[in-house]
Amino acid sequence: MTNSPLSFATILESSIILALSAILLVRLTYGSGEDRHYSTVTTLQSSANPAGTSDSVTLTASVHRGGVSIETGTVRFYDETEHWLLGIADAGSPSIVLSALKPGLHVIRAHYSGVPDHLDYSARPSVSAPLTQVVLVSPTVTLSVLRESSIQSPLTMVTATVNAQPDRPAGSITFRAGEKVLAKQMLDQTGKAAFITSALDEGEHVLSAEYHGDGVFAPATASVRVRHGSRTSFVGIHASR
Repeated sequence: MTNSPLSFATILESSIILALSAILLVRLTYGSGEDRHYSTVTTLQSSANPAGTSDSVTLTASVHRGGVSIETGTVRFYDETEHWLLGIADAGSPSIVLSALKPGLHVIRAHYSGVPDHLDYSARPSVSAPLTQVVLVSPTVTLSVLRESSIQSPLTMVTATVNAQPDRPAGSITFRAGEKVLAKQMLDQTGKAAFITSALDEGEHVLSAEYHGDGVFAPATASVRVRHGSRTSFVGIHASR
């Protein structure tokens, strides 16, 4: 008993299937590998988040291809909330410095330009994940220190006032003499906090008032250097953002 020979049509069909399978295998092996080889990943970071309206913020991007840093091409920084181009930097040093940002939330992305395929060194464009930059209003803290002139009264009154526009800040203030905490007070409706202390020894002191901020206003600090003597009185005033 002999086997019947395969028909020409069957052999041709099998050959076509094998050829198509080989082409598909080559594309999967080399084509996808080429995409992975040229694709890039861009990330974005902020030097201060949240930041105040008077602060400078540095945005820094990073572009990688296969774990290796890319230094060719350009990076554009876009504020998608304001629909504004914030700046352009070389991929070798992809950072910009921003100042006077508007209060609120800013959604920012870094767009890497890529490198054209016809060059010896090629890289695909890429876009970073969104960075939400929080910008708070920067207030001004005024610190005043008054000591009673009477020898029998070693009391010192320390007052801090937090000012900002258009509203009055809320929250708390920590008073210090050097590193020592003297008091913690809540701001009243006028933006002031005050306390009286007898804890200051004779000599020079650096008094500070640290406002801790809230959801609208940024933290701020003021300090004043005073000299405390048993027969002296002083008034010290200092303002700082």
